[in-house]
Amino acid sequence: MSVSMSAPMHAPVSAPAYKLAICEIFHPSLHGRNETSSPEIAGQFLVYTVIDLADFYSNAYLFEESSRRRYIKAVQFLLHGEVRHPTIRAYNTVSMKYCSLQIVQTDILTGLEEVAYLKTFWLKLVQRRWKKIYKARQDLLKQRMTIRALTFRARTGKWPPPKFHGNSACGR
Repeated sequence: MSVSMSAPMHAPVSAPAYKLAICEIFHPSLHGRNETSSPEIAGQFLVYTVIDLADFYSNAYLFEESSRRRYIKAVQFLLHGEVRHPTIRAYNTVSMKYCSLQIVQTDILTGLEEVAYLKTFWLKLVQRRWKKIYKARQDLLKQRMTIRALTFRARTGKWPPPKFHGNSACGR
């Protein structure tokens, strides 16, 4: 029985689940379509460029941002409102909003197009929720700093009930 001394076996290194990328919405007049294109490419976000964390932390990605701005101006000039997107009415407005630095999950379609699934909106939902909670807590603190609330606490040992309705100040 012989044992071969080959390279040690390692688990395959998987790509990170989420990446930083600049994306844009697919436009058939701008990006083109041929017989090898995936049929599900319409309405997808194409990856313009992926930015690794080292570039992000060193601000080297800002070059990509300025390149993106030049690209957007060129696209607006080329399309100039004459060529309409097949499914998105306000393509110029939507493309300006989403053609920015995003947290994405990437995938490669059958036609070898690299598409992105945006995940940044989850951060925005959490931020919006915590902004409401923070505002409610600040309102509660303002109410408790009044003379009436302080004297109520001095007399009873408890804070007066809050004067607002809706989300609780503690976020529950």
